[in-house]
Amino acid sequence: MSIAPSIRKSLVLVKDRWLRRLPPYGDLDPKFPATWVDGRTCASKYWGFCYVRIPKCANSTVLRTLIEHDERMLKPLGEYDSLKAKSEAYSRLSSLSLRRAVLLRRINYFSVVRDPMSRLVSAYREKILEGKAQKYRVASFYGIQADENICFERFLAYLEAGGLYEDPHWLPQSEFLTGVMKENLMLGKVESLEDDLRYIVHVLFGESPWRGVKSWIPHKGNEKKFSVGDLSVNQKSRVRAMYERDYELLESAYFV
Repeated sequence: MSIAPSIRKSLVLVKDRWLRRLPPYGDLDPKFPATWVDGRTCASKYWGFCYVRIPKCANSTVLRTLIEHDERMLKPLGEYDSLKAKSEAYSRLSSLSLRRAVLLRRINYFSVVRDPMSRLVSAYREKILEGKAQKYRVASFYGIQADENICFERFLAYLEAGGLYEDPHWLPQSEFLTGVMKENLMLGKVESLEDDLRYIVHVLFGESPWRGVKSWIPHKGNEKKFSVGDLSVNQKSRVRAMYERDYELLESAYFV
């Protein structure tokens, strides 16, 4: 039996209001659903950590590396694929009895971030140039057919008109990391992923032998389709303006 769209929308709103009452999510921007963040948390009550999976920041690779080094993982690595791991390997932060622990700042939060311009170009290649569902939303914004070409200039103008908060794949990275999380936060960078993950794994799991960075998804190597080098000076300037807080985050003291 299917749920009517109006009822489904009401249930989503109720869940969003409930999530925003929890300590980690109280100061999230109301422009986007709190489920975008909670649905991307991987929390371990035993180890006392929470990984925040920011889209387009190697999160499948980070998650597989965690599973590879977590000796208390209930299933062997071979029973997970990328999608199952994201939903089954660890708990959502909201599902754990962590209210007191969060308030006491006893959870080790960590995430991996990326140069905002590279991340946005990667999202454009995958979601727009490859014709994923997000392209239909941008096409609808312009009143054109989804099979028409959407150049980066049009995509950028869509983001500037409010589209920046319409999809988690280009939502600013800083929006995923709330004030409570920043009380005890470690950040790594995609650009130095192996060294940063080695350190994070050591902090989380102690003296577990380092087995290297693992991944389910091979690198696509599709930079030839479109790269940061294809952006004009004006476009780069506008991207920097849109993601100003992300660039400030890259200069912060949270990095390992």
